[in-house]
Amino acid sequence: MGISNWRFLLNRLLVSQPTYLCLNYLFLYFLSLHKSLSQEENLKDQFNHTLSTYEEALKNRENIVSITQQQNDELATQLQQALTDRANMELELQHTIEASRAANDKVQKLERLVDVLRKKVGTGTMRTVI
Repeated sequence: MGISNWRFLLNRLLVSQPTYLCLNYLFLYFLSLHKSLSQEENLKDQFNHTLSTYEEALKNRENIVSITQQQNDELATQLQQALTDRANMELELQHTIEASRAANDKVQKLERLVDVLRKKVGTGTMRTVI
């Protein structure tokens, strides 16, 4: 009830009722008003508690998001390093393959040379040097 309604009822009681009845009604209105104010205070406390709970949850969420972002950044750095290492290893592997091919080519040439030399030794065209 608004204050103007309470004043209206109070004036009406004062005009129409004897004093003891007025006091009784006033006391009842006072109790009703006190109860309403107490309920309002309880609701206000509940609201403040709920609000603080949500604020706490929001802070926790922000902390989790911050930690997750930091972890994502660290993982991105690790991934970038792994990709760089992979590229370096691929390049090193390519150089190793090329070196292996060159070594195989030399081995084949030397084997052919050995075959040619063996044939010459077998035919007796080779001279002995003392």
